[in-house]
Amino acid sequence: MSDERTGRELTPRDPDRDEVVVRERPEAQTPERFYAGDSAHVVGLTEERAAQIVRQSGNARSIAFLATLIVALFIPIYWFYDLGFPAIAGSSRLEAEAKAQQVTDIGRGHELYLANCAQCHGPEGKGGIGPPLNDQAKLYNALTSDGRPGTGHLNPNYLQRVLEVGGRYVCGDPDSIMPAWLQPAGPLNYRQVEELIAFLTASKDISYVTTPAHPIEEGATNEPTEPQQGWRDPSYQPAPGSSPVPECWRPYSNPAFPQASAGASLAPVESPGTVEAPREIAVK
Repeated sequence: MSDERTGRELTPRDPDRDEVVVRERPEAQTPERFYAGDSAHVVGLTEERAAQIVRQSGNARSIAFLATLIVALFIPIYWFYDLGFPAIAGSSRLEAEAKAQQVTDIGRGHELYLANCAQCHGPEGKGGIGPPLNDQAKLYNALTSDGRPGTGHLNPNYLQRVLEVGGRYVCGDPDSIMPAWLQPAGPLNYRQVEELIAFLTASKDISYVTTPAHPIEEGATNEPTEPQQGWRDPSYQPAPGSSPVPECWRPYSNPAFPQASAGASLAPVESPGTVEAPREIAVK
């Protein structure tokens, strides 16, 4: 060590300075969290709440069961109500409404016939200027047993076509006096044509009432008529070996025109022609 003096040694030194006081640091204290007590933090259900849940669950199951039961009973009951019970004839609501609508259509069709067709075909369809329509040979098999178009002469498909294009469809005569009746070529809409066809093919088993739009005979009124029957006889059967109804009709073949001769009109067409040998029609 050096013996040099700095002068600091002459300064009196505090005797307590040599003692180093070590103070202990207080330990870090964890702050206490808020605690509301056990009564506010019960993990479970009280008896009242559990009983309420059980009651609600039972009520929900009861409601679901009742709803399922109602639907399960309603569907078959409504099904039988609409379509009818298999062992009970005439129990179908749809069938009853269809028959009622058919009777209404036939009555309206008769009104249309009297207003538009009776002048040429006669009030009873026996013919006149036009061919007879109330003819069992023509009406035979016009409809099938289930009401669909049959293969008879005056079947709905044939009548629809005649009313659509006119008399030229019957004999291929462009000068036919029968006009087209279906719109746009004629005055009747599609619904009126359906009603007219329903009347022309109506069975005698159907009874209907009609109100003529215009009186036909002098002094007649347009009050509702007595119940009438259709023209077609479902029990009619053509005689064995009888000739089919000719496709073309001319006035001289009608007893209503006894004064007419064969020269007054073209001869009836026996065959409308085939694909290999089509019949030529002269159009003026």
